[in-house]
Amino acid sequence: MVRIRLIGGVAVEDGDQTLAAPPSRRAWALLGWLALHPGVQSRAQVAARLWPDVLDSSARQSMRSALWSLKQSLDEAGIDLLVTTRDRVGIAPHVETDLTLFGEHVAAGRLAAAVALGDGDLLAGLDDEWALVARDNHRELLVAIMGRLSKQTSDPVDA
Repeated sequence: MVRIRLIGGVAVEDGDQTLAAPPSRRAWALLGWLALHPGVQSRAQVAARLWPDVLDSSARQSMRSALWSLKQSLDEAGIDLLVTTRDRVGIAPHVETDLTLFGEHVAAGRLAAAVALGDGDLLAGLDDEWALVARDNHRELLVAIMGRLSKQTSDPVDA
């Protein structure tokens, strides 16, 4: 099964194989953003998010370049995880992320498992504004979960 790791740094894992980062940091940022936002997205919206300070045409060209670099790395490793059309791009539905698994642990009340999986910086190594916001949100959630877990273990059990 193909998994994208977002906690502790962006990585693609396929069984025992971990894909080396593509030569372009922007390609890795694109992968991180797509994995953080499940489903298929408008290319124009993704380009605007990742390159907010440039003209639309330049942002779209930068995204095409990052997408090409990412696809090259994935193709060389024989990993199929992207969905691309002329106007849309996203992560294939069969690909899971550690962040999704983290959320499933939280929803099921498996707080210790969530903390074990989620203890690390989300999107480590990426310093884009959207990544910093996501990282801060993840940290806040993790602290809240640790607080809930601590409260659970310190409350006396009713007899």
